[in-house]
Amino acid sequence: MTDADGYPAANLPYGVDASGRVVVAHGDEVIDLASVPGLGVEPAVWTSGSLNAFMALGPDAWAHTRRRLQEVVADLPAPARRPRSAARLRLAWEVGDYADFYACREHAEAMGRMLRPGEEPLPPAWLHLPIGYHGRAGTVVVGGSPVARPSGLLPGPDGPVFGPSARLDVEVELGFVVGTTVPRGRSVAARDADRYVFGVVLVNDWSARDIQSFEYRPLGPFLGKSFATSVSPWVVPLAALERWRVDGPVQDPKPADYLHVDEPRGLDVRLSLASTGRWPSNWPTSPSTGPASGLVTCSRRGPSPAPNPAPRGP
Repeated sequence: MTDADGYPAANLPYGVDASGRVVVAHGDEVIDLASVPGLGVEPAVWTSGSLNAFMALGPDAWAHTRRRLQEVVADLPAPARRPRSAARLRLAWEVGDYADFYACREHAEAMGRMLRPGEEPLPPAWLHLPIGYHGRAGTVVVGGSPVARPSGLLPGPDGPVFGPSARLDVEVELGFVVGTTVPRGRSVAARDADRYVFGVVLVNDWSARDIQSFEYRPLGPFLGKSFATSVSPWVVPLAALERWRVDGPVQDPKPADYLHVDEPRGLDVRLSLASTGRWPSNWPTSPSTGPASGLVTCSRRGPSPAPNPAPRGP
C-alpha cells in the first residue's frame, strides 16, 4: 500500500509522534490512540514514548486493538484526529537488538560479485541456513534523519589509506519488528514465529562498500555497515499483510527440520527506489528465507531476541 492509497482501515500502521504519543494513520489523518475508547489497554501505554509497552502485551492484545480500531476508526470524534501532514514522527520503538540477513539469493550473489570478485559469489552455507550479521542497534534512526558519510581505511594501490567512503550505497529492504522477547534458553519454533513479529517497516541499510570490502573478512561487516540504518516511522502490522502471503521459492536442498516453515511463507511485496525524482530501481522481492526462519535462527544463538528490526535483503 502506498501513500496514494490513503492508509485504509485494512492497513492502520502504528507510529509515535514527537510528543511521545502512539498514533495510527488512517486516510489523511492520524488517530491519537489515547483518545480512543475500548482498546483494552492502559492509557499510559499510548503516551509512553514508544511502541515497546504495547508490543510487550503480546499478540492477543495486538489483535484485539486492531479489531477495535477497525470497528470505530471511521466514527471517531474530531479531538482524536489531526492531519497526517502535520504529524512529526520519531523512531517508533526502542531498538534492543537487530540482525540483518541475506534473505534473497539475487542480493547475496550480487554482494559476492562485488566484494569477492573472481570467487564463487554465493557462500555455500547460504543454501542451508539464513546468513546474516549482528547489527549495531544504536545506529538505527528514523527515516529522514541526516546520515554523515563515514570515514575509514580504504584499499589503495600502495596499501590502505584513511579517508571518507567513495562508495556509499543504499539498500531497500523489509524489516520485521519483533515485539515480544523469548526467554533465555528457549527457542522459537517456526510454526510460532508469527506470534512474535509485531509488524513490518521499510529499511535502508546504508553501506560503505569500500570500507566493507577491506574489513569484512573473516568476521563479516563492521564499520562499513554500522554507521546508520534508516527505518520508516510507520510500522505496518503483520496482520495487515496477510492477504499478500505467497509461497516462497523452492528451497533446494531442503532446509533442516527446525528451519522448515509451512507455506505460504513469503510476502508479495514490490519495492522501488527513487532518487532526486528518478526511479533507478524497481524490482519484486523473492526472499528464499522469511521472518520465521530468521527469528528461529536468532533464538538459537543464546540471548533472546529483543524488540528489533530484522532487515531482509532486496
